[in-house]
Amino acid sequence: MKQIAFSLFALLTFTGLRAQDLHHAGDVNKDITPYHDAADAIKGITTAHLQKQAAWKQFAQHYPSWGATFNRYTQLPHRAFGSPIVFAAGGNDAVAKAKAFLQQQMAGFNLPVNELVVTRNYNDGKFIHVDFKQIHNGMEVMWSRVNVRFTQNLDIVLFGLDAHRNMPALAATLTPADAVQKAEQAITTVITGSTVSNDLKIFPLPVDGKYEYRLVYAVTVQTSNDNKVPGNYLTYVDANTGDILYRQNKVKFFDAKIKGDVRPVNQYTPAENRLMKNMKVKVGATTYYTNNAGIATLPSAATATISLEGRWVQVLNSAASATAAASYTHAFTTSGDSSNFDITVPNSNDRGVNVYYHVNEVHDFMKTKFPAFTNMDNPLPANVDVAGTCNAFYNGTSINFYAAGGGCNAFSYVGDVMSHEYGHGINDKFYTWQGASFDNGGMGEGYADTWANCILKTGIIGLGANSPTDYIRRYDINPKVYPQDLVGQVHADGEIIAGAWWDVAQNWNSIDSMGDLFAASCFGLANGPDGTEGAVYHDILIDALQYDDDNSNLNDGTPHFNYIVPAFAAHGILLLSNAELSHATPTTIGAGTPFTISADAMADFPAFLGDVKMIYRKKGTTSSDTLLMTKTGTNYTCQFPSSVAGEVYEYIFAVYDYTNALSIFSPSNAAFSTGFTTRNIPYYLLVGYDPILNENFDNITTASNGWTIGNAPNDNATAGKWIIAVPVSSVTNGDTVQTGKDHTTGTGKCAVTGNAASTTSQPGNADVDGGRTSLITGTYDLSIYNQPVISYWRWYTNSQSSTDPGKDLWRVWISYDNGASWVMVEKTYRPDVSWRRNVIIPDLSKGTSFKLMFTATDTVYTGVNGTWVEAAVDDIQILHLGSGLSVKDVSSLQASLYPNPASDEITVVTPENGTMEYTILNAIGQTILQNQQATVTGNSLKINTSALSNGIYFVKLAMQGKKSVHRLVISR
Repeated sequence: MKQIAFSLFALLTFTGLRAQDLHHAGDVNKDITPYHDAADAIKGITTAHLQKQAAWKQFAQHYPSWGATFNRYTQLPHRAFGSPIVFAAGGNDAVAKAKAFLQQQMAGFNLPVNELVVTRNYNDGKFIHVDFKQIHNGMEVMWSRVNVRFTQNLDIVLFGLDAHRNMPALAATLTPADAVQKAEQAITTVITGSTVSNDLKIFPLPVDGKYEYRLVYAVTVQTSNDNKVPGNYLTYVDANTGDILYRQNKVKFFDAKIKGDVRPVNQYTPAENRLMKNMKVKVGATTYYTNNAGIATLPSAATATISLEGRWVQVLNSAASATAAASYTHAFTTSGDSSNFDITVPNSNDRGVNVYYHVNEVHDFMKTKFPAFTNMDNPLPANVDVAGTCNAFYNGTSINFYAAGGGCNAFSYVGDVMSHEYGHGINDKFYTWQGASFDNGGMGEGYADTWANCILKTGIIGLGANSPTDYIRRYDINPKVYPQDLVGQVHADGEIIAGAWWDVAQNWNSIDSMGDLFAASCFGLANGPDGTEGAVYHDILIDALQYDDDNSNLNDGTPHFNYIVPAFAAHGILLLSNAELSHATPTTIGAGTPFTISADAMADFPAFLGDVKMIYRKKGTTSSDTLLMTKTGTNYTCQFPSSVAGEVYEYIFAVYDYTNALSIFSPSNAAFSTGFTTRNIPYYLLVGYDPILNENFDNITTASNGWTIGNAPNDNATAGKWIIAVPVSSVTNGDTVQTGKDHTTGTGKCAVTGNAASTTSQPGNADVDGGRTSLITGTYDLSIYNQPVISYWRWYTNSQSSTDPGKDLWRVWISYDNGASWVMVEKTYRPDVSWRRNVIIPDLSKGTSFKLMFTATDTVYTGVNGTWVEAAVDDIQILHLGSGLSVKDVSSLQASLYPNPASDEITVVTPENGTMEYTILNAIGQTILQNQQATVTGNSLKINTSALSNGIYFVKLAMQGKKSVHRLVISR
């Protein structure tokens, strides 16, 4: 037998374009999605409260090591994992066991188990996967997925419940032809064809914090623009309204827009002679293929036809309108003869040879990761010299590379571009093989880059675009971070997840090891529509950890946990992204003694909680200090240092996972580095202050002296104007929009932006509409107080409606001249849907009396329905250094009182016995009860409060030279 070797003299080059130009530049038919995870993350919306659901609490009681992330719309666990669960029902049948688990252990969630259809039952060697999709009344619910992940012993290590409950009856009024017309009307480029599926699907549409369910037709519109760039727009059309609910261009571009001087096309790296693998060699009617050494074994000397095609790729010259691969004949006379592929024959050129080589490289690399995956084991058409410039794309059936021009080299010279485009094919076909579809555009671009990074072992994509130093994207500098860098453009959004994988390789000091984990984790099938990258990227992190794990229990870490978690965290993909801290801020603290600060952490996965730090600074300064808190379970404490009376501190908490990656600040978006208009209110400590006046609004009316309520000059709101009333709550999908309780007692009045007729009214029924509404207080005199400060409690939301959220201002001003001029003290777009306290240090040089003005605004944009804007204000306080508490180094009395709220009696608890003086003052500082010789025995003192009316009071305690002040609510 003769061994005939073929080799290639090929130009292996790395060219491309700047990362900022790798958008669908010129694609006027923009992708459309109603999902906006990043916006929710920026607004600080969390789902931690869903852990309190009865169904989850019941499950967690049986399996306390388990945690979960929740879908805020369905309120079901999106991903849950913990120590392996041994579950007997179902025996050795993975599908039967999964169904039994869902029916028995998830019964409290009322899952539509009878609507679940198996899409996958697969053993990848590490885990056994059972996946379902939901079919409701014969129609697929889009992006539904219920999955149970087992160990090889059929112990459960993960599940996800992306299902939908309580869907209404649905019917369509439009025909498929109507849907095609609607989809085509939304396209502005030349349409070359359209197809539609007659099968209706159910589309979960997020509206105002919950899902509405719409029937849709899936229409695909094919297009071509002036630059001959094709489009393949998968469009979901509402089968009743004709609205375009979702659109995605399924053609995956490597496109470019050039900025700068035009330079001659060049290949900046030396050519290398490489062997051609898997190439088609035909002798007579018999076809042979070269092996990995580029050798085809022929029976004897022969004249063979050698084609630019093989087992895995068929290269076609688009410029020549070729329908067959270039070929030529060569006479092999002795064993060992070789032939460089002839680039002078018709339809042949060096660009085609380059594509052939690189496609074989990426295919063979992929097979080292997925040996059982055969969906790419066929000749993929690869078109070179496609008309147009500065592009390459994958369209589901072929990869395509544009000719040189427009300032770009031919992308068929760019090795990593070819790996990238072929990577799209891997993503697409792999998910199909596993019974799913690869839907997320950002993940698709990021994963295509990661395939290229693994093969070429570089963090620079497309080096040498227009000069030896030009490039397309870089992963070794300037990391893209979720959510702030998620912009809704697939190439840019993909840099977040690709950067995370690249940094795993850097932390591991092994691109190959990262590549193995990257490929293995693909079996997790992380997925979701465009706009859900927050959930998708977090799922990828969990999959990476599970495939790295060696004992099926993530709670004790994984072998390379400290490589993986910090790498993802550097790109904003946080293990504890949904953590919260519960903290009750004290009204005041005493001077001259340390004070205990306490906070309780809530996290989806408490096992991963690490340190919590208290970061504090004096109000009005920029220099901050940090205290490391002591962890006991999920409780954290620290001792705030002794401080001088009259100091006002603002503080926040920083929560870390146990790799020391920063996860959240609490309050959310309150970091000191955040800009004024996007920052939330921090917490406050007031040292040595006494509350001397409290305006609880119970006696304020439109006739109150000096007050202006909802009708200030320049106000123009058409609805939701300020009133003084007991607030009426509004709720969307279980989340409170407008408060139903005042801050003082929970049953009294406060200032509120309108009230709905009842709690069953729709959210937004009485919110601020059409402009601004203002609340102006009466005038307060500060001249009689020692170093006074002002505080108020407020509630504000502008982000809970799906329409144009987070663009409406909340503003607060102070006036020292009875309203003649105003000084801004708070201006923010940042909502906080809870009662939050702000503190003002008045500038007494401008005056010793003040008024406050609170303004909520519905910003009106032409053609845009505004979001819900709701606000409330309560408990405006004046505090001062009085009653001896301003004396330096007076120690704080460590006392507490209960119950609070109280009715007829309170109990004061102290660490010592002896004589105590107590004084109870009302909200305006009048003494109501006083006893200078009360006796504390058994470390407690009972005080009769039956004579006190409902309301807020302050209890001043003094004992053995130590003092404290406590806020007390009387409620019957």
